[in-house]
Amino acid sequence: MSDPDLSAELRQALQEQSFGIQSYDVISEPFQQAIIKLLDGSSINVKVTVQGWEVVEAPTVVYPYTASSSTSGRRYETLDNLLRSNSPEYAAKESQKLQDKLNALFEQQQ
Repeated sequence: MSDPDLSAELRQALQEQSFGIQSYDVISEPFQQAIIKLLDGSSINVKVTVQGWEVVEAPTVVYPYTASSSTSGRRYETLDNLLRSNSPEYAAKESQKLQDKLNALFEQQQ
């Protein structure tokens, strides 16, 4: 993927997962990165590359947030996998969203 493709993937994934995060701030230089504020109020810096998504330490000069050292550098295939692994609140919100969709389908069948 070229950099414009990664930038588009970053923005699209963040929009799709916005139900389970408080906010995000895209920073594109030098890599395709974003600071994501999780539902618990903590923040993580994520980067997307052709190898996948990962939590990285934020550039301290620009952003004072730091990632957990236990997850920094681990790669994920998708942003939702990364968020599910790093935010129990996101995982719960995602499960609730799925349950709501299943309930709606069930109600349609009745």
